[in-house]
Amino acid sequence: MAITVVKNTLGSVAWYLLAVAFAFAFAAAYLAHSYKQYLKLSAFRGPPTSGWSNFWLVRAVMRQNTHIDFANVCEKYGSVARIAPNKLVTSSPELLFRMSAARSPYTRSDWYAGLRLPPGQDNIFSTMDEKQHSRRRAQMADGYTGKTNTFLESTIDTHILNLVRLVRTKYVSTSTEFIPMDIARKAAYFTMDVITDIAFRQSFGNLVDDCDTYRYIQSTEEMLPIMITLTSVPALSAFFQFPWVAKLFSPNDKDNTGVGKLIGIARKLVHERFTKKSAVDNDMMASFIAHGLSETDLVAESLLQILAGADTSATAIRATLLHLISHPLAYRTLQGEIDKHLEEGLISSPVVKESEASKMKYLQAVIKEGLRIWPPVTGLLSKQSPLDGDEFELDGHKIFIPGDTSVGYCAWGIHRNKEIFGADADMFRPERWLTDDSSKLAVMNRTAELIWGYGKYQCLGRPVALMELNKVFVELLLNFDFELVDSTSPWKSANVGLWIQSELEYVEEIHCADKELQDHLPDNLEAFQDTFKERFTGLSREDIVVWHDKYRAMYIDQENTYSLLSHGATQLKLESFVNVKRVSVNNGCEPETEQNLAALDAQEIFKHPAQWGTMTQARAGRGWFTHPHAVDEKGDLDRPLRELLHVDWMRPTFLPLVPLLYPQLRHLEFHCFAIHHRTFLECLGMLQNSLRFLIFSNCVFKPTLLTVFTKIREMKSVPLITIFKHSHDYDSQPIPEKPSILTEEAITPYLVWLRMNGSLSLHDWDKWVLEYADENSGDAESVEDE
Repeated sequence: MAITVVKNTLGSVAWYLLAVAFAFAFAAAYLAHSYKQYLKLSAFRGPPTSGWSNFWLVRAVMRQNTHIDFANVCEKYGSVARIAPNKLVTSSPELLFRMSAARSPYTRSDWYAGLRLPPGQDNIFSTMDEKQHSRRRAQMADGYTGKTNTFLESTIDTHILNLVRLVRTKYVSTSTEFIPMDIARKAAYFTMDVITDIAFRQSFGNLVDDCDTYRYIQSTEEMLPIMITLTSVPALSAFFQFPWVAKLFSPNDKDNTGVGKLIGIARKLVHERFTKKSAVDNDMMASFIAHGLSETDLVAESLLQILAGADTSATAIRATLLHLISHPLAYRTLQGEIDKHLEEGLISSPVVKESEASKMKYLQAVIKEGLRIWPPVTGLLSKQSPLDGDEFELDGHKIFIPGDTSVGYCAWGIHRNKEIFGADADMFRPERWLTDDSSKLAVMNRTAELIWGYGKYQCLGRPVALMELNKVFVELLLNFDFELVDSTSPWKSANVGLWIQSELEYVEEIHCADKELQDHLPDNLEAFQDTFKERFTGLSREDIVVWHDKYRAMYIDQENTYSLLSHGATQLKLESFVNVKRVSVNNGCEPETEQNLAALDAQEIFKHPAQWGTMTQARAGRGWFTHPHAVDEKGDLDRPLRELLHVDWMRPTFLPLVPLLYPQLRHLEFHCFAIHHRTFLECLGMLQNSLRFLIFSNCVFKPTLLTVFTKIREMKSVPLITIFKHSHDYDSQPIPEKPSILTEEAITPYLVWLRMNGSLSLHDWDKWVLEYADENSGDAESVEDE
């Protein structure tokens, strides 16, 4: 027995010594490897632990402040600094250009492997095979540019309108109601709807429902920190890409919410397209299929589009808006440029065209500056040096990067480089892009290209993102005024290579402040949106004739719907539906009668007549006429069409069509109207951005509506010049005394008379109207109910 015990003891000791020897051997090998790695990049300085472990890098990612941490490292240790045993980060644009050039020997590092979605399936962003990457770029390029994707701009327009409608109907603050809006979330809803519609021709409907459909945005924000942390430790990243591990921890297409739900939707819709259950031949997915992408490839690429495209564009919108509102001079300058282009008829309706927005110089400067000051992508995007290493000159010094070294991108350091962008590089100043120094501008523009990637790694989604940005800023600033709720702490923002941002609260003050009126506007806009979605500007004569026939079939031939343009309809040239700036509306009175006084004799209000268009004249005994519009050699309309369009009608139900027929309307005249219907205010509300002159001749207002009209005029960001005139028959009567009993029939003529004769100030006018409304609120409500 004693011998057996001795044998067992010796056996245990042997195993113990073997384990210790193995541990020492492993430790020695690890130390040797670490020391070798340390020596390999010893020429580059960095944080103390960076030469021996990934601790500093993992800690920086987990702190969710990598953009600042990488910039600080480059500022302290040099433009090429060490952040891990085999990882460098650079704030040198020249090194980035060198690594990303078309024939560069650098390749993608294993940093990208952690961004495979679904796990194990490469996409154009995650693949490290250079030949596969080049081939996939060639297959997908057409789909992103719009050459074969003819729905691209109209798709974005649809969701721009949804965004404006959401804000207008749900988040407009008034003098009595405070309604803050988290623009960080709304921007994410907008970009998510756009990208899902582009990818699948089926939007998630976040803006329509005003919620995070399927909780995708929330689950992405929860998942991103984990994914980016794993990319910092390639061994961990590779481990979680194993199928059996991914099955346990990764999103599943059977999930009801989040990224898993998105994977399920992608697989379902892509499968339907491949089985011809859903046949569209001119969208992005059709382009990808036509260029040879398989069903599996298409699922992976669709998921990448959504993950990368939605988040980055939303970040650009949030950050640029925040900086704009925080810099009033830039905000007002951009608003002024947009207003000027609107006044000159250079902005289409219902949504500005990209070709129009791209000609706005200050807008382009704002977009560039927003992307520079807050780059949407700040991840390392590391590239691997060639096996033989790379020697080159940088900032006057010879540098050698050893082979198989990972070199990452320091976005914050590059795009806030004071030598390139000036001493105020940390400041939002769009004017820097409008410099006359062509050589400096060329350097800035070239450096700014790195925001989108460069050379063989340039972002394919750039055309889509720029189209979104060009449109969204114009439309938001045309429709709303923004103010920060808390300027001292405007948002919550965390960085993990991409941005996680929330609680960016704004107050939107719409120029038309009556909330009840706002509730009516969407009904009108919704009813006419489809009909007028394709605007007339730019159409040929034949196209206008086709549209006009559609219009007659839809409206004129439907009894009790929208009336014909009455007498004017037979006289109007078809060209009059395009770009008309001024409309005069007569309520069925004969031109020869004294009741039909033209407000055009109020010449004194037009100091610069040419700016507002050619005025027509009334011919004695023959009524109104419009000059025929000129056409070019091809029969297309000359621009701009500047004639005054005079329209007779008998029923006011056609009024909501005015802002849709004439979206750029500046000058609107009403003759001989009893204005008692809210349609009048709805019309003004939809014309709030363009309307500058409003003239009433022989019009009587319902006082409650006049009160709201007063608010509309006060809330406009640009002056709305309003002139009241009467017929000669009325002017020849004695001055009326102040009515002893203020009735609807008496109050308005009295006040109008005083106003037009200069004996009643605008302040007193408003005071009288409000007093009358207060005194007669009960009567007003009973009249409204009738």
